[in-house]
Amino acid sequence: MVNLLKALRILALASILLSPVAQAGVMNIPTYIPSGAFGLGIEPELILSDGAGIGINGRFQYGLSDLSNIHFLVGNGQGPKLFRTSATITFDFFPDIEGQPGIGLALKAGYVNLATGGRFDTVALPYIQKTINGKGGTFTPYLAIPLGIGFTAQGTYAALSSAVIGSAFKISDQFRYYLEVGIGMWNTETYFSTGLMIYP
Repeated sequence: MVNLLKALRILALASILLSPVAQAGVMNIPTYIPSGAFGLGIEPELILSDGAGIGINGRFQYGLSDLSNIHFLVGNGQGPKLFRTSATITFDFFPDIEGQPGIGLALKAGYVNLATGGRFDTVALPYIQKTINGKGGTFTPYLAIPLGIGFTAQGTYAALSSAVIGSAFKISDQFRYYLEVGIGMWNTETYFSTGLMIYP
C-alpha cells in the first residue's frame, strides 16, 4: 500500500508539471456512501485525443443520504484546458443489490478555463453499475453516458457527450481504486484515468 501511495504522489506531481490538457472523468460518482460519511480522492488521467497529455483532479465526496451523494472536483492542466471545478449530485433510483444492477443519474455543473476563454458546463450523467464478488475480491464495473451543454463567455454553446466505462476495485472499507476509459463523442476528449478514493 505504501508503494501504491508513493507511486500516486509521483504521478500527481508529474501531472501538474507536464499536463498539456485534461478533463474530469466519472470515477467515483456511481459509488455511494452513507449519510454523513465523506471521501477524498485523486484522479490522474491521460488524454488520448485533441493533443495527448496528462492531467490531475482532486475529489471530495459527501453522503447526503443512502441514495444521494454530492461530489466536488478541482483539477488542473496546461494548454487547451486549464483550471476546472465542478459540483455533482447523484440520485440512486435503483440500488445495486443482489439480483439487480444499480441505476442512477448524476447532475453536474462546472466551470473550465480553456485557452480560448471560460466555459460553463451543465451535464446529465445516467449510469448503470453492478458489484461482483469474485475470488480475487470485490469490483464494480460501471457504464455512463454523460450528455450536456457547454456555454462560453462569448455567448456560444456546444453539445457535450461521451461514453465512459470503468470499474471500482474495493481494496478495503477505507480504500477504493478506479480504472476508467472515456470515449469522446461531441466536444469531449478520449481519455484513460485511474484514481484512489479514501473513506476515513
